Amino acid sequence: MRRFVNVGLVLLVGAVALLLVHQWNSKNAPTPLPEKMATLPVVVEPAPDRGEPPHVDAPPPATTPASPATQSGTFRGRVLDATTRQPVQEFEVRLVGAARGQIGGNEPQAAQTFQSTDGRFAWQQAPAGHWNVTVAAPRYQRFIVDGISIAAGKVTREVVMPLRRGHTLKGRVFDQISGAGIGDASVGYREASDLWPNPAKDRYEKSKDDGTFVIDGVPSGNVIVTALATEHARRDITVTVSEDTPPVEIGLSTGGKIAGMVLAADGMPVKGHLMLAGPGVPFHSRLDETGSFSFANRPAGRYRLTASTVAGNASLDFELAENEIREDIVLKIAAGRSVRGVIRGLRTEQLERTYIGVRSKSGYLNAKPDAQGAYLVRGVAPGRALVDVNADESRRIAKSIDVPADRDLVLDIAFPPGARLSGLVTQDGKPAPGRSLWLGPADGKGDTGYQARTAQDGRYEVEGVQSGEYRISVGQDASRVVTIAGDAVVNFDIPLVQLGGRIVEDGGTVPIVGAGVHVIGTEPQTAHVRNYKEADDFGQFRLTGVEPGDLLLTVYKPGYEMYREKIAYSAPITNKTIMLRKSAGVRIRLQSAANGEQIRPFYLLEKLPGSDYGIGLWIPIDAEGVGSLPNALAGSKLTLQRPGSKPVVIEEWDGQSFELKP
Repeated sequence: MRRFVNVGLVLLVGAVALLLVHQWNSKNAPTPLPEKMATLPVVVEPAPDRGEPPHVDAPPPATTPASPATQSGTFRGRVLDATTRQPVQEFEVRLVGAARGQIGGNEPQAAQTFQSTDGRFAWQQAPAGHWNVTVAAPRYQRFIVDGISIAAGKVTREVVMPLRRGHTLKGRVFDQISGAGIGDASVGYREASDLWPNPAKDRYEKSKDDGTFVIDGVPSGNVIVTALATEHARRDITVTVSEDTPPVEIGLSTGGKIAGMVLAADGMPVKGHLMLAGPGVPFHSRLDETGSFSFANRPAGRYRLTASTVAGNASLDFELAENEIREDIVLKIAAGRSVRGVIRGLRTEQLERTYIGVRSKSGYLNAKPDAQGAYLVRGVAPGRALVDVNADESRRIAKSIDVPADRDLVLDIAFPPGARLSGLVTQDGKPAPGRSLWLGPADGKGDTGYQARTAQDGRYEVEGVQSGEYRISVGQDASRVVTIAGDAVVNFDIPLVQLGGRIVEDGGTVPIVGAGVHVIGTEPQTAHVRNYKEADDFGQFRLTGVEPGDLLLTVYKPGYEMYREKIAYSAPITNKTIMLRKSAGVRIRLQSAANGEQIRPFYLLEKLPGSDYGIGLWIPIDAEGVGSLPNALAGSKLTLQRPGSKPVVIEEWDGQSFELKP
């Protein structure tokens, strides 16, 4: 793909998920978010057909690809049909020197075409460095592995790369007024079930001078086709892809314009940051001393402007008509109170890595303390607010406060001295680097929490832990209740898999890639158990963090019937086969559909009896505001959260179609 995901999209998804989880499970605030809710979808590394984990070398820090002319190694792999597991005999392998998770741009690239009867290849004299790898073959979807390291003079272990069948999508991009074809337009697609653009999966091609384009390897079913061109507004359309799909005609307009100023409560321009959210990915801009902003070539639809400044926050929702020019927008920061004080109990170097945030009706405001620990947060709305102090990336204090309407608030925060907790995290006996650990009160009460991240050798350390009983969680992969009365050492060894298997289409062997697999504990001794993974490119999944007792296994992907099974877990289950049947689900509609825009998805939480957690699903919505819910959710309590709207609670869904109002 030739475009990067806007960083703001990552922040938006993470912020929405963080807020939702806090509202759903406030008593467990120190517990980490599921990876699915906190981040964009990422490439799931392919699993070799022998069942062992894939080999992908850990990326060295800050590595820049070396010049192919001076250093090289041998890159080995095997390309298979993901459904039949038979070898793909003709394919191209391309190395792209980009940051992890990003494909495209003007980074160094190298490519080589292979013909192989068994699908295996050995790329000798491959340029050394840290690469993302794309594999393309006729009539197959493109496959990507990120984070491959090729060392000079070394031979990599074989990486298995499963390819899924695809189709050829043809069409034309043209100007809606003149009817002329638009050359050099970028035309790409993503599967309709993918909620956000994903650089590890989406594919873009350039149109020819007459506006025509050809994209090979497009999956069957509904896809969202996006066209972008200079001096034109982007356009998203939904296309049903099959062998018989006719050429697609995509007309582009010049689009509208959104411009204006951000002013403080006293009417003066204010510096800060601005985010424009609406059709497509959010846009960010920096506000200078004039407070002005401008966004051109915007498609029609609903938008939200959000300003974050030292004077406070403000937001504005509005609709933009086709080709409408709006240059008179004024976003005014409401007056608020200040929260100030001193953070004590931290060393100078710890204060440098500390920040304090205040969430109130005026939004989320944050600040950093100075060398003496003094801080100041301006523009906080009077009323109830949440203060969150994260110190040195390891210690956290969160507490609720009441901000007066007639005066500023002084709030000093102290981190008392405590014990040192350290240990080693391994998986299958090998060091597990980069794992997040969370430490919170075992009873879920209190306002103090701790966190850490394992180093390259799998070791971690947390200081200042107060005496008490805590639950330590290593992501969603392991947890343990411990009593801290002084310095302590707690080690974890995570198995490779405790609950695993393969997900395929009912009545066949076609893998269902990206199906979400949830496991949730449903009785007191398993109430804290939860894990989530997505099926890889073979349809395989591997879950850990499972403990003996009653569990609920849920598997779902939009377009398929939800699978549910109660499991009395006592020993590892590693070769389970789950078949999903295609199903449209129960139709629902959002009334806010306007101007054919691609409406943002909404987040759904299902409350499960006997569990501390609920199951969360992102529900895709098409351009007409139509989506679907799995039939299996009938009878459950559901909380529906749309970005920018209040949650809608259905105490017991009757399984019938409904409309969701703004």
